[in-house]
Order: sequence, then C-alpha cells, then structure tokens
Amino acid sequence: MSKLREAFEGVREKYGVVAETATGIMESLGDSTEDSELREFLGRVRSDARRTISWVGEVTKVYRRQYE
Repeated sequence: MSKLREAFEGVREKYGVVAETATGIMESLGDSTEDSELREFLGRVRSDARRTISWVGEVTKVYRRQYE
C-alpha cells in the first residue's frame, strides 16, 4: 500500500470515529431543548469531519492521477 493510501486510510479512520462519536452523543441527547447548543455544535463537528474525509479523498485522487 502506498504511503498516500496509508495516510488517507488513517485520516478516514480517525475522522470517521469523530463523526460516529458526535452522532452517538447527539442521539443520546434526544429532543431535549436544553441541549440544543450542544447538539448544534456536535452537528458541525460531524459535518466538518465528514467534509475532511471527502476533501482528503479528492486530494488523494488528484495526486494519484498526476504522480502515480
């Protein structure tokens, strides 16, 4: 496996855990209105983690096309 692929897999694994954890916490909060700020923050965390995974995947594709 190339170093680039290893790095991508590492990012996907770590940020995937972040996204899953944020989702789990949000689900455990339920519909409580007192935790709406926390739920909003966790939603942003989850979204940012997923966006990072996607971005790294796109960078990996471009790199592979140009250099491999």
